[in-house]
Amino acid sequence: ASERASERGRARADERASESAGEPASEPAGEQARAMSLVAMLDPAALESVLGRALESEQLHRVGVACLSFLLLATVAHQASAHWVPQFASFSKAQQSSWVGFIVAGVHAILVSALCVAIVVFPDNSIEKDHVYGWSDRASLAFSISTAFFISDLKNCIFRPDGVAWTYVFHHTACAVCYVLVQFPFMQYYAVRFLLYELSTPFLNFRMMLLFLGHTDTKLLQTVEKCFGLTFVIVRICMGIPLSIMS
Repeated sequence: ASERASERGRARADERASESAGEPASEPAGEQARAMSLVAMLDPAALESVLGRALESEQLHRVGVACLSFLLLATVAHQASAHWVPQFASFSKAQQSSWVGFIVAGVHAILVSALCVAIVVFPDNSIEKDHVYGWSDRASLAFSISTAFFISDLKNCIFRPDGVAWTYVFHHTACAVCYVLVQFPFMQYYAVRFLLYELSTPFLNFRMMLLFLGHTDTKLLQTVEKCFGLTFVIVRICMGIPLSIMS
């Protein structure tokens, strides 16, 4: 009996030893599994299943060129404003950053709005027939430009003299992700119309610039505010709400 008891004791000791020996091995195994899952996410085939035609060389080239163009525009806008706008020198660093941002965002809004209006007025059959998976090269050009703008303008949102503008960081990141995903293609018919929200942006930015210049009670300011209100109601309320319900 004593021999059997000792054998059982040795067996339990062996089990505990094997369990304790196996515990450290589980951590490297878990780390290896996580590393493998990360590699799987970065696999080209996996990325293509999510991003689709957004990974095509032409689309990547468009985004890259547009990013560099917006960054160059910001530099030119700053230098031109310092030379041609007398009040610019009296602005604070934060105001100068905002002023340049108004210019770049206004150019982006005018450009993509013109492209999207043209697509709505002279539609592409592919997205008219298939509202979900139809592909339009003109629409994808507009989406690549907007993607580039929101990515490049993150620099202006993060490296601000008055601190990071987190609201705009989140807004720009979400918009960039959305306009990448629609290049799959996915719901380009609706995305073109949602991008028309930018029609009100030039008036909003021009209003802010007039206020920076001290034009607080002028006929020009009143006209710009009326134009902003009208375009906002038309594209973001009258058109935007029904489109949100439909999509």
